[in-house]
Amino acid sequence: MRLLYALVRIPVKLTLEIAGRAVSVVGLRGDGTAQPQYAPPPPPPVPRSNGGAPPVAPEPEAVPAPAATPEPAPEQAPEPVHVSEEPELIVEVADRGAEDGAGAEVHVDEPWEGYDRMTAADIKDRLRTQDKTVAAAVSLYEASRKGRSSVLEAAARRTSARPSG
Repeated sequence: MRLLYALVRIPVKLTLEIAGRAVSVVGLRGDGTAQPQYAPPPPPPVPRSNGGAPPVAPEPEAVPAPAATPEPAPEQAPEPVHVSEEPELIVEVADRGAEDGAGAEVHVDEPWEGYDRMTAADIKDRLRTQDKTVAAAVSLYEASRKGRSSVLEAAARRTSARPSG
């Protein structure tokens, strides 16, 4: 029985201690309302007089305005010496071979002799009788040259077509 009492008493005691610390951190009053942990300092005291009337500031005397004279234009300050108009190259770094260009260059020859002189309709007619490799060459060549959509579509249809047989 004593062991059971100890097993219950320890968690209850710890819970109450934790709750007490939480209350002191939050600063709750006995009625459950929050008590501010930090109060701003009170305002400085107002100086008291000897009971006489408050001092009155003298009214400014009316001074006639001087005759309007045009103000000279403000002079522009000279530009600081450290400001530069042109950027100055500090260092130039490039990978080996960068002077040759961004990458490989692909050159595609005409798919057949006289291709460049043919109209789009003539090319599409000839594609009907060509195999997929020629159609792929037409697609590459046309994309890098004139880029005619009708020719590119015909070549794409031919390269995706199933072999007849």
